[in-house]
Amino acid sequence: MEKQQIKDMLMPLVSEIEDKNPAGIEEVALFEQKRKLPDDYKAFLQIANGGIGFIGESYVNFWKIEDLLANNKDYGVDEYVPDFLLIGTDGGGMAYGFDLREESYSIICVELVVLSYENAFHVADSFLELLRKLKNNVDLF
Repeated sequence: MEKQQIKDMLMPLVSEIEDKNPAGIEEVALFEQKRKLPDDYKAFLQIANGGIGFIGESYVNFWKIEDLLANNKDYGVDEYVPDFLLIGTDGGGMAYGFDLREESYSIICVELVVLSYENAFHVADSFLELLRKLKNNVDLF
């Protein structure tokens, strides 16, 4: 899928998110020197670079690219679940992230207070699918 197609699909899904400040291509490229990211998430960063608010009836707090590594370190991801990359929360105790053990970058949810592979569960096959599920009020938990 082309970048513009992905962005066109993302726009209506993230239209209600506040605090959008698009990341530059350079910021994304710099981050990818440390960790690769899927195309749909990179497109999201270039539209919104994180943000807070509601998608459908679900509250989200997606982290800015410049905060991803620090937030992951602060929550102990590197220590307890190093094959995950958390990208935000539901505003409460659940975090959304990528399962880096799979090339598909599937989306997992995990409780922040009990970070472990055993307590994580698959919620979407891609970031775009996660946003669609949230927009359509699909119960993820």
